[in-house]
Order: sequence, then structure tokens, then C-alpha cells
Amino acid sequence: MDRNEFLTSFKNLLEKPALDLSLSSKLSDIEGWDSIAVLNFIAFIDETFGVSISHSLVIKRVRVQGYYQEARDDSQVV
Repeated sequence: MDRNEFLTSFKNLLEKPALDLSLSSKLSDIEGWDSIAVLNFIAFIDETFGVSISHSLVIKRVRVQGYYQEARDDSQVV
């Protein structure tokens, strides 16, 4: 999955397809990024990439870029 596909999936996950989002976007600035979105994101990464990430790892990330890198590292299981 390339960067644009990832960002589109991220926006769809938030149910905000028109959201202005980039890899440098701060998660705290994204409308709709809440605890439900975090759980949905964990499930999305697991289903799409087969990568298991912990909730604690997800909440440590500050920008979308961190999630994109995690998702691309399909050998990492946290």
C-alpha cells in the first residue's frame, strides 16, 4: 500500500473522506481521532497488513507518519 492509499484508508476509517490529511498531520489536530478511532486503526492494521500493534504503541505516535511506518514494517509484531 502506497502513501496515498494509506491516507485514503485512514480518512475512510475516520469516516471523513474529504479530510485534509498528510503524513505530517498531528493526530491531536485530526477531528475524529479518539479512542474508537484508535481501536479501529489497530484492527485496520492487523487486517490489512497482518501486523499486530499494541494500544500503547498506537497512543505514543504523534503524527500519521509514525503509523504509516509501522504499517509498512510487516515483520514487526508488537
